[in-house]
Order: sequence, then C-alpha cells, then structure tokens
Amino acid sequence: MGREKTIALGVLNIKTQPHSPENYLKLFKYLFKMKPLVKIRGADYGTPFSFHPIVRDEPLKGIIGTFFKYLEIDPSKPWLDLEKHEPIVNEEGDPIPQVSKHKRPNTKEIEFVFYPNGHRLFFNAKSITPSMAKKLLESLFCDENIKKKFGLIDVEIETSIEAIEKILKIPKITKLEITFSRPNDDDLAEEEQRFIARMANQKARKIELKLTSDKVVGLIPDDQTKAMMNVAISNGDVTAEGYEGENKVSESTVEHPFEHREKYDTALQTFSAAMINVSSNILGYFTKQKGR
Repeated sequence: MGREKTIALGVLNIKTQPHSPENYLKLFKYLFKMKPLVKIRGADYGTPFSFHPIVRDEPLKGIIGTFFKYLEIDPSKPWLDLEKHEPIVNEEGDPIPQVSKHKRPNTKEIEFVFYPNGHRLFFNAKSITPSMAKKLLESLFCDENIKKKFGLIDVEIETSIEAIEKILKIPKITKLEITFSRPNDDDLAEEEQRFIARMANQKARKIELKLTSDKVVGLIPDDQTKAMMNVAISNGDVTAEGYEGENKVSESTVEHPFEHREKYDTALQTFSAAMINVSSNILGYFTKQKGR
C-alpha cells in the first residue's frame, strides 16, 4: 500500500557558449566519465555517480542520475574516542587511521534530471540547498580538462518571479543592482534579445548594473531595466534597497530560489518517476520565459 509524499525540486540553469543540446549531452557524458572529486563548501565534497536516458536510446530527451555528496576527512587530524574522551593517536602522537583512505563518511545521494533541450537541471531540494547545488556544479565544471574541452560554463540558480514583484513594490527604491551572466538566446523573450545581442557583439560574459537615487525621489525602473531584471531571474540576481515610509527595506532574488513542491502516490510512482513527471511538466516554465 502506497502513501502520499511530497517531491521538492530546485532548478539550475547550465549555459555553455556556444551551445546545443548535443553539446550539453557530451558535457555530461564527459563529466560522468571523469568523475572528479571537488570541494563544495567546508568539508563537504561531491562527485558524479551515474546517469541514464529517461527514454531508452534517446538521451537528448533527458537524463536522470545521481551525484554524491560526502564528508572529506583531514588525514592529518586524529579521530576522537568519545568513550575514552581522548584523541586516537599512536605513541608518537600521530593520528591512527580508522578507515581505508578510499572511504568517506556522511554520503548523500543528490538525484537530478537534466534536459539538454532547455539546459535545465532539476535536483532534489530535500537533499541539497540551491546554493550548494550551484557550487557543486560550478566546481565540477571548473576542472581544467572540462574547461579545455567545453570552455567556461555558467551555472545559475533559477529564482522566483515573486522576488522581482517584491522589489518593484518597494515605494522608494534607492539602490538597484542587477548582475547576470550572458543568457542563451533560446531563453529570451523578443524585447530582451536586443541588449543581449550587444553582449554577444562585445564578447561580454557578464553584465553588472548599479542604479542609485535619493530617498526623496526614488528610482523608477524603465522597461529596459525591468527586462534586465527579468533576464536575471534565470541568469543572475537582483538586489534592491529602499524605504517604505521611514523604514529601510531590502529585497533580493538570492533569498527566493525557485522551488516546486508536488505530492505523489508511492503506490503509483517511484521517486524517480515522479521526478521525471514533475520536471518535464514545468520545464516549459523556464524556456522562452513562458509563464514568467
């Protein structure tokens, strides 16, 4: 007998320049063949494990797989014996290894679905935070072999449109900062493509815009600035400061990563099947800014 569970998905936008579905698939095949071990944050490390096509023999329709996150142990530091309340060292005071040097503790599986068409990676948001998922992929793509073969690869967290709405509702905006890496043109609405074309013509990889005003007047973002804010939802971040009456307020897209939650019946679907079903249904939300 099954029971109802909730699936929670975060989303990363992975971008190569130039790009194509075939190139994204080659990137993932190469990455999972190499299996680099990379630092995420602190003692948390990660590595690719495996993936397979959602549809047999048709990987361009999507792949599903797993990363591992684990704890990296410093071999120069001793373990602690909690029963004896003393470090585990030899007579010379050197640490005594407690496990094989090829083994790591605190392993966690990070399930994902990636669509080469749309270049979005959906991950299990109950297993890893959006910021750590981004750091994991960025660290993996920073491998020198990958950079030589595929060039620089940008990874951005998809954020919620509601964050932009909250920013625009600040009565008096005194500072507005917009930062984003160059989008792939298949993601853009028509009105956004003009200034992105300028980025391409000037070989620019990133845009940083900072607007300021005083408390009395306040900023009034025009249509082009709003278009840039909309691009940043999938490709960077927007931060604003201002006033609501005499109270200073701030809003940032960084604080509002996109997360989709949906219930599924374990008697009818496995977690993997639910992940594929939910992610395929919302993929169009991110392409051509549909529904945004």
